[in-house]
Amino acid sequence: MHRYLTDGEAERFLDSRSSDDKVSLVSQQVESTRSATYVFKRLLNLVFRNSEVFLPEVTAFLTTYERRLLKVSVDVLKTAHILLDAGEPALAERHLTYFTNTELIKALDAAEQLACALDVRSRALQAPNAGDRLLGPEQIW
Repeated sequence: MHRYLTDGEAERFLDSRSSDDKVSLVSQQVESTRSATYVFKRLLNLVFRNSEVFLPEVTAFLTTYERRLLKVSVDVLKTAHILLDAGEPALAERHLTYFTNTELIKALDAAEQLACALDVRSRALQAPNAGDRLLGPEQIW
């Protein structure tokens, strides 16, 4: 739960100098973490600024990334099954947790780097200033 994803949190404060009903319900520990929602939303908005150029590139990158991850996850699952069959459920759990956490952070890092690269390229290409209109590829649904 992050403040900008939780109803009513935008009006709340992050400290106790205000009355109790105005203090955020979201812990500072949670708030201090990076948010995949924010990172990927930024990436989406950057792609939409010049979708003719950026959308095919980002689609190819994410497709390749997910294919690699799928191949690796097959071996990770096999390892977890072997550990379970050997009577090591705690070790299987730690193995799966480590893999998941590691890959999630790597994906978040990649998305942030991709967003930074698109931001630089967008400025260099002088992508159109949208003003108040929304930019993006043609909606097909």
